[in-house]
Order: sequence, then structure tokens, then C-alpha cells
Amino acid sequence: MPEAQLAELLRRDFKTLSVHLKKATALAAKDKSGHSDPYCVLSIGNRKLNSSVIKKTLNPVWDELFDFEVFDDDKKLTITCWDKDLFGKDFGMLK
Repeated sequence: MPEAQLAELLRRDFKTLSVHLKKATALAAKDKSGHSDPYCVLSIGNRKLNSSVIKKTLNPVWDELFDFEVFDDDKKLTITCWDKDLFGKDFGMLK
């Protein structure tokens, strides 16, 4: 990273945003078994964090905490819930 860019980042004020991911209810069944293996991707700007995968449920309880260092220009937290698929591409569930 160029020195000027680094200096600019160091001058910017940032805060910590704490997110408590509690649970989801009535998710779509994406597996042939009639269940899903849901996990969430939390993102702000280009920073992403993943929750744990909860196996075989449509009503997962995560009760997980996530911390993001956010800047003034970070305006939107996106949480996307996915179904973990071991043999192919994960399926999107809700956003």
C-alpha cells in the first residue's frame, strides 16, 4: 500500500460496530432432506465475517458476536444467510 494511502487511513476516525447475530426462523429448505445447513456472511464495505454453520435446521440459533472496525463512509451492514453445500455451490437463502 502506498505511504500516502496508509497515512490517510491512519487519519480517519474509526469506531467499532458490534453485531450480535442471534437467530433466524422459518428459512427455506435447500437440502433434499427438507432441512438446511445455514450460516451467515456479515459484510461492511469489503470486510466480511462468517458465522458458524448450524447443521440440519430451518430455525438456527447462532448467538454469536462480531466486531467490525467501521469508518465514516461505511454506511451499510449486509447479512446474507446461506445453505452450506459440501458438494457444490452454497445456496443463498435470504438477504
